[in-house]
Amino acid sequence: MYVTDKNTGLTYTFDPDSKTCYGPYNLCPDATVFGVMTGFANGHFILVEAVGIVVNLKTVKMWEVNGVSLECKKLIGEMPPAMVEKLKGETDWTGTVSMSCMRDMVCLHNTWSREELILCELVDGGCRRGSVRNTVVNDGTRMQKLVVTCSNVGLPDLHKVEQLRALKVV
Repeated sequence: MYVTDKNTGLTYTFDPDSKTCYGPYNLCPDATVFGVMTGFANGHFILVEAVGIVVNLKTVKMWEVNGVSLECKKLIGEMPPAMVEKLKGETDWTGTVSMSCMRDMVCLHNTWSREELILCELVDGGCRRGSVRNTVVNDGTRMQKLVVTCSNVGLPDLHKVEQLRALKVV
């Protein structure tokens, strides 16, 4: 098990069999980070770092981490400036960038400006990015809580929901 401090990037490992904790390990290749997330995608341990300061997000980088040595092996990709602007949203104030992972998809969103979801697909050692406008965020729902997660949903699942008449297409 890995535990990462989102502010510093310090990471600890815990072996549940021996009940032993190891670390800290500093995963951040860049010194100017204010948000660090770790997770597993496409069978790899990844690190996503928000570079800059809270009031001035400069870029977002994604690294593949060696699960044994906890060293950043390879830069998977750096977010293009236009995508960084979408992640910032309508304000320069970037609270916390949050991440959800599922298979080869990584979903990023700004917890303070939830209008846009950034999707990163891990392909051939690199990253293909896109964004999706979050249509449920409007003036009436802006201050409400939002939970973003990733899940496998197939056609059989959609058929079940349709049979229950619980599917609402927006």
